[in-house]
Amino acid sequence: HRNLSANNVMLTSTGTCKICDVGLAKVFTQARRMTTTVKPGAEPYMPGEVLIAHTEYDERLDNFSFGVLIMEMCLAHEPHPSPRFTQEEHVNGRRMMALIPETNRRREELNELGATHPLRPLIERLLQAQADRPTIGEIHSELIALQASGAYESSVSTLHGAEAVSTRLGKELQSVKEAVDEMRQRQTQSEEHLRFLEQRLGQTMDQKLQQSRQNLTTLFNQSIEQSTTRSVESFGQLQHTVSSLTAAQQQVQQNLGGITTSQQQLHQHMTASIHTLQQEMAQLRQDSEQKIDSMTAQLLSAIRSQSSTAQSSAMSPTPISQEQDPQAQSVPPPQVDFSQVNQPTSAQQPLTKPSVSITSSLTQPPSAAARHSWTASRRSTAATLSVWADSRPSGLPLSLTHSPA
Repeated sequence: HRNLSANNVMLTSTGTCKICDVGLAKVFTQARRMTTTVKPGAEPYMPGEVLIAHTEYDERLDNFSFGVLIMEMCLAHEPHPSPRFTQEEHVNGRRMMALIPETNRRREELNELGATHPLRPLIERLLQAQADRPTIGEIHSELIALQASGAYESSVSTLHGAEAVSTRLGKELQSVKEAVDEMRQRQTQSEEHLRFLEQRLGQTMDQKLQQSRQNLTTLFNQSIEQSTTRSVESFGQLQHTVSSLTAAQQQVQQNLGGITTSQQQLHQHMTASIHTLQQEMAQLRQDSEQKIDSMTAQLLSAIRSQSSTAQSSAMSPTPISQEQDPQAQSVPPPQVDFSQVNQPTSAQQPLTKPSVSITSSLTQPPSAAARHSWTASRRSTAATLSVWADSRPSGLPLSLTHSPA
């Protein structure tokens, strides 16, 4: 059937049960003992195996639904089981969903049924897993045996006793209703008394409110008068401060005028001083150039005279016997030529680079006497030129070229 529930069981006028709504029914044969349709019927009447995809189940699904139906008939209300799944910690840390056993999910309804109810063992067996669930033949045999033992009648008498208890509870409920009505009457009286108190309290509150308003008005007026007086005093002080600031501003303006005049005078004085200083520097530059020209001329004259003296001494070397050096008479001494030394003619003409050439006309290897004479002449000339070079004006270059044959 796959959809057995109280809604799909009809009663005839003679009390016979008729199972209806076979739209989800399947005909099971020996070769076809399972189906994999998920959630075929109403969830409170379905076992756990139908909620998992690709799970095999057979006709014992109807047996589970029949057990739930028997419990509903005994309790006289629809089944309300707890959630079917719970989360469990997996081995690798993942949380997995696990099915809760049906006897645990319906523990509250089983406790309501009672531990001594004759149908409880059968109901608990029908709520087990599919492999442990009895077949429909076993269920029929157990119900026939239960009817024959008389336990069925005792359960029915228990139901009659429950009706008596229900009647007693109804009477108690009526008493409770009467007590509730009495409490409502008292509540009405209390509300009337409360309204009366609210009126009295409202009158008292109006009087106190009026008095509070008068007091607040008086305090407000006093605060305004005090604030006005303080404002007038502060305004007078502010006017005095403004007058003082105006006088100080005028004084500052006068001081700024004096500073401006002093600044102009200082500027004129500095301009005149700078002009005078420029004239003095020009005169000093002219005097320095004249002194430099004079010193240069004197140095050149001294160099020429010293050079002539050195040539004379070089041309008269220490006599050596011709027997010792036959070539002594034939080697002329080196000649120093100062004709290329430039001398400025005026202060405006710049000093050029002076040059001195020392030449000799050796046509063969000189003797020892000739070498001695020539070396002395060269040293004398170099010493003279060194003196002149150290005394020349700063920045005047000098080149000395030695060109022996």
